[in-house]
Amino acid sequence: MRHENKKNHQKIWGKLSIALLAFIIFIIISSIFLKRELKSDKAILKKSEIINEDHDSNTKSIEINVAGALSRNKIPLLSNLANEVKYVKLKTPVKYYLKKIFSLNIYKYKIYVADNSMLLVFDMKGNFIMQIGRQGRGPGEYISIRNFTIDETAQYIYIYGGTTGNVLKYSLDGKFKGVGFTYHYADQIDFICNKFIFSGIGLGNTKNMPSDITQYAIVDSNGISLEKKLLPIYRIKDFRNKHLGIPGNFKNTRYNNSLLLYSYGEDTIYNVGADNKIIPKYFLNFGKHSLSIDQRYVNLKVDDRGQHIIALSSPFETGNHLLLKFALRGFPYILDYNKNKKESSTFKYTGNERINFLKGKTRISGFGFKNNIDGGVDFFPEWSIMHNSKQLLVTALLPYNLKLELTEDHFRQAKCSQPDKKQELMTFVHNLKEIDNYVLMIISAK
Repeated sequence: MRHENKKNHQKIWGKLSIALLAFIIFIIISSIFLKRELKSDKAILKKSEIINEDHDSNTKSIEINVAGALSRNKIPLLSNLANEVKYVKLKTPVKYYLKKIFSLNIYKYKIYVADNSMLLVFDMKGNFIMQIGRQGRGPGEYISIRNFTIDETAQYIYIYGGTTGNVLKYSLDGKFKGVGFTYHYADQIDFICNKFIFSGIGLGNTKNMPSDITQYAIVDSNGISLEKKLLPIYRIKDFRNKHLGIPGNFKNTRYNNSLLLYSYGEDTIYNVGADNKIIPKYFLNFGKHSLSIDQRYVNLKVDDRGQHIIALSSPFETGNHLLLKFALRGFPYILDYNKNKKESSTFKYTGNERINFLKGKTRISGFGFKNNIDGGVDFFPEWSIMHNSKQLLVTALLPYNLKLELTEDHFRQAKCSQPDKKQELMTFVHNLKEIDNYVLMIISAK
């Protein structure tokens, strides 16, 4: 009997031991999966919270909460930026008809305008003065123009060919002074504080690209780099064997004695000033809508961009504001950061058009600051220029589009603070011909 009881106890303990062992194994396996899950969640969280992999927390850049500003919708009024608007029709001879303006400057009461094949000079009333250089392969000629800049101290104009890398030097009256130096792999050239600033180029093939292409570089008059920031793509492991796209840069924009530098898909706006240093100035906090470096260059499909905040314009800084256009879920927005109040707001486009990166539609014309000054078209700048200690914000408009939008009905309904200027604009638009070349809309920033 005792033997049987002992045998039964052994059976029970055996079953309990097996159950206990199974329970322990279950706990171990569960804890492993839990750790993996937590690690995965943490990775997802970390990815969703990526704000800027390039951002140095030790820098003194100003953080702008763009994601938070999405809930603060505010109509931007042009009167908050300027007191008046000026319109200049470029009276271009037929042989010099501008196709698309890529670069523009105003210096000593002359307007310098370039498309990709010629640089033209006008007076402040839009009268044609001359062409600087010409397209060709001879001395003083260029295959194409990528950008130009003016050295206001030495009084020279520099045209950057891009294709050849040559920086061609001209006097203000258009005489060729030789090739300054050669610089490859850049989209733009600027001159500030006696130094050249180059912004890197967008590339589609990375297989054989050099290992030292710069995103931004400060260069002296001999073409020697004094300070540079390499393309972020070099930080991607094995980047040469991946299908990558290098997005390139927006136009650099001027504010006082400094330049703002900004690249597609990024969230840091850099600044170059009198100290000739490339430093982060503004940090755009896109929150969960931000792009990691891999998404910017490797993994992001064109049709997925709608889920992320993607800038559509250069940033523009004035005495009181920082302005930027961006897209989210197909809708364009205007970001308006008030520097004095340290507050940001956005304005969402409510029309029928949509941004569509898949189809290459990255711009909606006419979307900008509501023109409550003279009742004309809404305004958002394409260029920022310092002229006689004043900051001028400029955009280029086609007469055909102006006449299409500024109809009698438009003016009848438009409310503005300067009725006399409204009347002048009505006359100006009435006298325009649809085949005329560009009209510049210029405001002097407050």
